[in-house]
Amino acid sequence: MRRTARPTWLRYLVALLAVFAVMQLRIYLGRHINGMDGPPFTMMFAAVIVAAAFGGIGPGVFASLTGAAVCDYMFIEPRGALLGNNLGYDLRLSLFVLEGLFVSWVIQALRRSSQAGRQMERNLRLIAENTSDVIFAYDMAGQLLYVNPAFETLTGNSIAELRENPFMNYVHPDDSVRMQELFEGLFDGKSFRDVEYRIIAHDGRVKWCRATWGPLLDEFANQIGVQGRETDITEPKRSESTLRFLADACAVLAAAGATDGPGGWEAALERIARVAVPQFADWCLIDVLTGDDNRSARTLAAAHADASKNPWVDEIRLHYPPAAAESESADVRSKVLRTGEPEIVPVASAAWVSGEARDARHLKLLHNLAPRSLLCVPLKAAGRTLGVITFVSSGEQRRYTGDDLVFATDLARRVAEFLARNRAATGTTAAA
Repeated sequence: MRRTARPTWLRYLVALLAVFAVMQLRIYLGRHINGMDGPPFTMMFAAVIVAAAFGGIGPGVFASLTGAAVCDYMFIEPRGALLGNNLGYDLRLSLFVLEGLFVSWVIQALRRSSQAGRQMERNLRLIAENTSDVIFAYDMAGQLLYVNPAFETLTGNSIAELRENPFMNYVHPDDSVRMQELFEGLFDGKSFRDVEYRIIAHDGRVKWCRATWGPLLDEFANQIGVQGRETDITEPKRSESTLRFLADACAVLAAAGATDGPGGWEAALERIARVAVPQFADWCLIDVLTGDDNRSARTLAAAHADASKNPWVDEIRLHYPPAAAESESADVRSKVLRTGEPEIVPVASAAWVSGEARDARHLKLLHNLAPRSLLCVPLKAAGRTLGVITFVSSGEQRRYTGDDLVFATDLARRVAEFLARNRAATGTTAAA
C-alpha cells in the first residue's frame, strides 16, 4: 500500500511544537535545578532531530532557525531581544544553525535511503508475488524461508501445507530419486539449471516443471540456504507431444500407398492408433463405416499405451463398434458417426461412463480402462463422414480442451482424405 504524504502544515506544526516543548522543558529545569544557565543549544538539537525525522529537511531547517531565535530571545543576555550579543554567543548561535542544517540534511538523506530501500523491497516482493513462476528459499536446516503465491496455483496446495510437507512429497514417484539427489547436492553448494521433472497436483493431475536451483548466499558469499525457481511447462510439454504425434501420423500416412491394397491402408490406421499413445492419448480407437450402404461400422484400429490393457481394448474393438443407426446405441462414438460433429468430454464422470456402456460386460471393460477425458472427432472428406477417431485419457495429466479439438480435427481431416483416396484407388470399402 502506498504511503500518504504528510500535509505540509502538519510537518511544520510538529517542528514548532518540538521547539516549544524544548523551551518549556528548559524553563522548568532552570527553575528547579541550580546552575542551569545559558542557552539550551544541546537540548534544542532534540527539536531539530524530531522535526527533520518527522517532516524532512524543510521542517528541520525551520526548527534550527526557530530554535536559534528562541535561544537568543529567551536565554541569552540581554533577554527579550534578538542579536546584539557578544561575539562568543553569536558564534555559538551560528554554529548551532549550521549544525542544525547539517543534521537536517543527514536525516533527510537517511530518510530517502530508507524510503528507497523500502520501495526496492516492495518492488521485489510485488515481482515475486505476481510472477507465474514459483520462487522458493530454504535455510540450511531445510526450513522454508519464503515461497510466493504461485506455489498454490501450480500445486493446488496451500503454503501452510508446504510448511508441513516438504516439496519432495509432491514430486512424481518416477522422478523422485533423481530430484532428491539434485536437491541434496544444493546444500553442498551445488546447483542445477533447467531440469525437467513431474509433480502431482492436489487434484491428482500430473504437471511438468522446469527447475533452476542454487545456493542462497549472504553479503559475504557464505551459503545460508538454497533458492530456486520452478516454471510450469505442462502446456508446452503437451504441445510438444501433440506436434510430435502429428508429425509421426503424417509420416505414417505419407508412407502408406494405395498400391498396398485395403490391407495397406488398414495397417496405416493401426500405426496411427499406435503412435497416438501415449503422446496424445492413453488409448485410441479408429472406426470406419463399411459396406456398400455405409450403414455399419467396424473398429479397424485400437491401441493402448499400457500393453497389459490391450486385451480389454481389443474386446471393445471386436464386440462394441459404434452403431450407425440411431436406435442401436447412444454412446459418444455412435453419436459422432451419425451427426458428423465432434464431441469433447473434459471430465468423464462415473455417471457418464455408465451411460456409455451397452451392457454389463461393456461397463466392466470401461471401468477397467478408466476413461478420465475423451475426444471423439469425425473422419470427414468431401462432406461425407467416413468414420470416427476417438482419443481417451485415463490419467489426470491430460484433460482435452478446445485446443486439442483443433489439432484432432486437422488430423481427422488428413486421415479421412487418406482413407477416401486409397479406398477409391483400390475400389474397396473396409472389409465387413
